[in-house]
Amino acid sequence: MSSKLTAFEQLVLGALARHAGLAAALFDAWAQLPPTSVQTVRSLVDLAQLGVTEEGAAAQVLRIAGEIGLVEPAQPGYKPKGNCHGRFGRLAFALNCIEHYAATVHCDQTEVQVVLTKPPRPSILEQRLAALGWRTADLEPTEHAFHGIVQAAQKRVVVMTPFFDQKGANWLRELFSVSGLLRAPLAAAGGIR
Repeated sequence: MSSKLTAFEQLVLGALARHAGLAAALFDAWAQLPPTSVQTVRSLVDLAQLGVTEEGAAAQVLRIAGEIGLVEPAQPGYKPKGNCHGRFGRLAFALNCIEHYAATVHCDQTEVQVVLTKPPRPSILEQRLAALGWRTADLEPTEHAFHGIVQAAQKRVVVMTPFFDQKGANWLRELFSVSGLLRAPLAAAGGIR
């Protein structure tokens, strides 16, 4: 087979690039099975020896693969469409290359660290994250997470919050006591409260 990508392979790689590592693991595992095998999200996650936390993202990969014609629905899950199974190994290799490039070769000019914290009691945010396959059992306390970011920052720190009270103002004052940084606290569109 040629080393040049076909138009269809380019379409697949473009569609799955955001999930390159996961998609590579799933399609590499599937490539080892018979061409007519029907797989579910769970069976592919197991075959690829991934954790249960990957099921949400794996479902998204299979949904995208279905939309572009790589797989098609078949009870109880998906099967390769047409002769696409024969491409799974090649696509897995290319997706692994994308993952390697993104993780180790490519360097952004800027690097951003995002911290998402949750309220102390269960929240809608936590429920939505769980629905996407994220597990939030052991989160770092907000204060520790933000202090670490501010200490590591070289130029600027931006804090966005949907609310702002006296306690929050005192906390931000302490947080921004680090000198030499551009400070940019942002409040919600509704204004500072």
